[in-house]
Amino acid sequence: VLFRSRPIISGSGSNTEQISLFVDVHAKDLVKDLDSFLEDTPDFLRKLSELDSIDIPDDVTPISIDVVGLYGNIPTDEGLAAFEEALERRSDKSVFTRFLMTLLTIVLTCNVFEFDQEFFLQMFGTAMGTRAAPTFANIFMGALETCILNCGNPLIDHIYMNFWRRFIDDIIILWRGTQSQFEQFLNFLNSLHSSIKFTASYDFKAREVSFLDVMI
Repeated sequence: VLFRSRPIISGSGSNTEQISLFVDVHAKDLVKDLDSFLEDTPDFLRKLSELDSIDIPDDVTPISIDVVGLYGNIPTDEGLAAFEEALERRSDKSVFTRFLMTLLTIVLTCNVFEFDQEFFLQMFGTAMGTRAAPTFANIFMGALETCILNCGNPLIDHIYMNFWRRFIDDIIILWRGTQSQFEQFLNFLNSLHSSIKFTASYDFKAREVSFLDVMI
């Protein structure tokens, strides 16, 4: 049986639990090096406070962008390629990149789970319950963001002060442009990848949006 779903599977006690944890310990700090990295709400508020001294124009609108079903829609080969590239940027390579990639491949390709007395093998993406999943997803998105923000599309210039920040699959941008221009940009985002798609929340009249657990 082949079906598409969003597996949220506890890795506790599984054969890959400790393998996934080991990979995550050696890779999770790489996420903090991403330009878009947000750790949590306080970190987001600190990022916003950096704009306190700037007279932000009246036509700037905060927009929240969501990646649809991120974990389950990451192509395994693309995710592994981005992860390997990130591992190669480590200053401490006492644990070889090839070894960590072998372990991560086991985690991603051996996710067997039981549902309704049937056994399934995940063929695409990563389950949300394994320890390395957030790091894997973050690193993949970091690579995709680099392509997006450096593609040369003139619509990117409407992102005010290059303010594009992300908490896993939740993105916040400051947009200096019209609603029509943003909708063109959103269409552009959704044309870039076969399985990674985006939705957005915005209000160009009130110029406010909810992101994480705050209203901007």
